[in-house]
Amino acid sequence: MKRRILATVLTLGLLLCGITFPAAAEEYAKNLQSVTVFDASTTEDMRYLTNGTSRSAFTTEKKGEAFIELHSQETIHALYIQWFGPQEPWTLQTLENDQWVDAGEYGLDGFAQEVVHLDGLTDLRIVRRAEKGKASLSMLELTPYGQGTLPPEVHEWKTIDRCDLMILSAHPDDEYIFLGGMIPTYAAREDVDVQVVYLTYSRPLRMEELLNGLWTAGIRNYPIAENRKDFRASTVRRFYEVWGQEELESYFIRLVRQYQPQVIVTHDINGEYGHGAHKTAAELGMYIYDNVGNPDVRPDCGPAWQPAKLYLHLWEENQQSFDWNIPLDYFGGRTSLEVAKEAFDCHESQVGDSIKDTKGRVFRFVVRNGGLYDNAIFGLYGSTVGEDVIGGDLFENIPLD
Repeated sequence: MKRRILATVLTLGLLLCGITFPAAAEEYAKNLQSVTVFDASTTEDMRYLTNGTSRSAFTTEKKGEAFIELHSQETIHALYIQWFGPQEPWTLQTLENDQWVDAGEYGLDGFAQEVVHLDGLTDLRIVRRAEKGKASLSMLELTPYGQGTLPPEVHEWKTIDRCDLMILSAHPDDEYIFLGGMIPTYAAREDVDVQVVYLTYSRPLRMEELLNGLWTAGIRNYPIAENRKDFRASTVRRFYEVWGQEELESYFIRLVRQYQPQVIVTHDINGEYGHGAHKTAAELGMYIYDNVGNPDVRPDCGPAWQPAKLYLHLWEENQQSFDWNIPLDYFGGRTSLEVAKEAFDCHESQVGDSIKDTKGRVFRFVVRNGGLYDNAIFGLYGSTVGEDVIGGDLFENIPLD
């Protein structure tokens, strides 16, 4: 299915990872933080709301109703809210005749990075209410903007109903360490819609890293990330015990039938260095491919749909190597591996980490060619369109609209 790529190619949304670019010929909407007075239902640590870093959060709580208030010297035409984790709905209030009046419901998509377009306001409130107990608002950053095109550091996500490629990653950062340049390669293609799915993200700050990384890698479709308990174990059985095998299988059968991907890509059956969550992702991938097209399997999870292909990292059958070192026009001539490295750098909490694999070898969390678990090697677990002959393209033998 066709989609339109956003025009700002060279910026890549890298500003949140420490890389900036001048505005060049285009003048972006003005950041109005400096001319805006912020207030809240509780104001302790309020400086975290506008301190320019998404590593710190501001939370305000109050019985019944919590709010964050903005009073600007210039008209506000957009808000960029970086929430502390996925969000619940909230209410926008405007000031009319010295009274706060409800003006709309927002946060309905649950995006952790949310853009709200406004008609030019100087006074507004973000409100959350609770029928019982305390209401709470928690944000990493809140930035008001004036009129005009929003700058590249603002991530305006979208949702899609169907995808061509579904990538199943166990954790945030695995999608670059073990899948290499796959996401940038296919994000750059106009004829491919990519949907990234995570088994868990574990902590709100890792969700922020996840989103910044995907934006840097060229993804504009908001990811699907469940906040399942993250823990260290080596077996699929243990993860099925904690996460619930029936729930997991039903969830992913329903997801694939909803999005109808042609191709699914996921982890190594041995969990790369041996992580049970990676093994679980591979097990789920195989279960889905083998069953999702059968209308008798979980009929309550939607109409049957059969993906054309399932690729597993390091799978030995119909194995091939992908080239992540081809310059891509979409990324200004940079290669998908170079872009993947910059996307991984957005995962600040993981950069520099290492672990011992099942053979006692030290595996460092870096994005590179080759290595212990080569991120360019994938095998075709199953295909309804025949084996790959040419190689190097997930969509070989698959016609795309």
